Amino acid sequence: MDGGGRRRSRVRARFSSRFACAALLGAFVVALVPVVCQAQPKTAERAYLSGRSNATSAPPSATRLLAAADKDALAAHWVTLQVEAHSSGTRGLYNEQVGPGSGYQVLTIDKSVATIAMLVGNTAYLKSSERFLRQLGVAKAEAAKISNRWISVPSTDRMFQQFVGGLTITGALDGTLPLPPLTMGAKIKQGNATEQVIEGRLPAGAGGGSGSATIWVTLGAHPLPARASVDFGHDSGLQTTFGKWGDPLRVTAPKKAIPAASLGL
Repeated sequence: MDGGGRRRSRVRARFSSRFACAALLGAFVVALVPVVCQAQPKTAERAYLSGRSNATSAPPSATRLLAAADKDALAAHWVTLQVEAHSSGTRGLYNEQVGPGSGYQVLTIDKSVATIAMLVGNTAYLKSSERFLRQLGVAKAEAAKISNRWISVPSTDRMFQQFVGGLTITGALDGTLPLPPLTMGAKIKQGNATEQVIEGRLPAGAGGGSGSATIWVTLGAHPLPARASVDFGHDSGLQTTFGKWGDPLRVTAPKKAIPAASLGL
């Protein structure tokens, strides 16, 4: 593989690590824009947020403001997100609602639903369209067999942790909050709210590597993330919009699902 090919592979790997569902159905759930999941980051990577403190009359530093936003976001328990993802010309739109221990997300590509994923209790579920599976390289017969059917991954399965991160509020924050060194940017007026721009390195959930992240935090007694942007470079990135903080999710497990283990995964 030439240098350009290796570079593109690394870029795609970083992009996929933000949505690390590659192991879901073995070799064929490896997508340009896979389902929004990620492995849990190391605690040390977000240790800078542990020094949370209440805002004072003095202008907070970027670290303190981001820590306060993280704390208030977790206290809200629930959030709705819209994530626009792009990589090498492929674009996907994720609509998600996540909470402390459950989540629901829909991936749309070219105005067609490609994948639906959810976390209910101790089990993750995934359902994909036949067209999407075929785009991933799944054989026609096998894609027809499992398309539009729920696949279940219990917490006892070795693949479970690769799902749960992106289907919880903690995972959503780990995938959007920039890592230090942090820089305060401009303050932007958005309607009746004022947002503070904070820039830094790729988030803990991005899988490392070079790149940058920006987050817009609403200012006030209870700051919260409003928008976020992650740039992996080489035309790969994410744009996230947060909303409906505190609006609880009510999701029930599918009545019928195929255990991932029964597929030999």
